[in-house]
Amino acid sequence: MNFPFDQYDLRARIFPALIVSIPAMALVYAVAPTTRNPFGTAGIGTLLEGAVLFLLGRIARDRGVKQQKRLFDRWGGPPTTRILRHENSLLDPLTKARLKITLQTLCGLTFPSEVEEKSDPARADMIYSSAIKALLEHRRDTKQFRLCFNENCNYGFARNLYGIRWLGIVVASICIASGGAIFRGRGFSFLWVLSAAISIAVLLLLVLYINADFVKRSAEAYAVALLRSCEPQKAKKAPTKKAAAES
Repeated sequence: MNFPFDQYDLRARIFPALIVSIPAMALVYAVAPTTRNPFGTAGIGTLLEGAVLFLLGRIARDRGVKQQKRLFDRWGGPPTTRILRHENSLLDPLTKARLKITLQTLCGLTFPSEVEEKSDPARADMIYSSAIKALLEHRRDTKQFRLCFNENCNYGFARNLYGIRWLGIVVASICIASGGAIFRGRGFSFLWVLSAAISIAVLLLLVLYINADFVKRSAEAYAVALLRSCEPQKAKKAPTKKAAAES
């Protein structure tokens, strides 16, 4: 039987959904003893959690794409487009010029000079955007361009988790409040303390760390990895005098 999620789905969509749902799973585990039984209702719970993760994964993807559009507008364009601009300093000018040579060969376009870019920035961005689309088509081999794939997964995770951040905050807050109410009547329970600690940790993570800057760092890392895949191939080592004589 084939696994229902590919590696990108798992890392970029299911993991954000799992983080958001962890407080609820911890609370259910603490409140309902039958969930600790590997038999009985555990199978139903596993199927239900799988369905919830699948649904949350799709929601995370949709919300992530919407947030991406807003973030790109706030940042002044997609990271790859911004990096290719002459004024951007994330890559030094010499490295950028070297990468552009390969990129122009792949896309068949001529990039604007610094003067042309300043005189018509919209057209320059259109050329850069088209070039990146062509580059993406040439980088679909996840084995050959493993670094690009890994950074793409990292960016997808950051973007999608940020997209459902609000949902995770609500879920964690509700779990803390409802768990406290339930165990107030039952008395002290180690499982409640553990459940509350997990919910608080997720809440703090989402509030303090998962923000636009978190997404931006991942987006720029992916953009740099994608563009650096345009580095010219290393020249083959010249044969030694001995090898040349024997040939």
